[in-house]
Amino acid sequence: MEIERERSRNAQKKTAIELTNADLEMQAPTIFHGFDSEALELNCEVLGIEGTVLITSETPFYATTGGQVGDQGTVSDGAHAAQVVDTTKNEFGVIFHKIDQPIDVTEAML
Repeated sequence: MEIERERSRNAQKKTAIELTNADLEMQAPTIFHGFDSEALELNCEVLGIEGTVLITSETPFYATTGGQVGDQGTVSDGAHAAQVVDTTKNEFGVIFHKIDQPIDVTEAML
């Protein structure tokens, strides 16, 4: 039994998204819409981008918490798109979208 517990602990995804700009981490909590429907297209304001981390005012992406893996999907500004490869939430309720490539947007479609 202990072997299975250890295997489970080692298999857990434990990644942290760290930002150098502390102001980005202290935004108002992200409004989460993921329980509204199975598929959701949402237009929202981009609050910040740092490298491949995107912070938006609202999101349909569930963040990694308590062993539940965060959602993945696509973010777009209509002309450019990037894949959301990880989603986490900080202690202030701000959801970070880790994307596969840097993009330059002010409004995103999630």
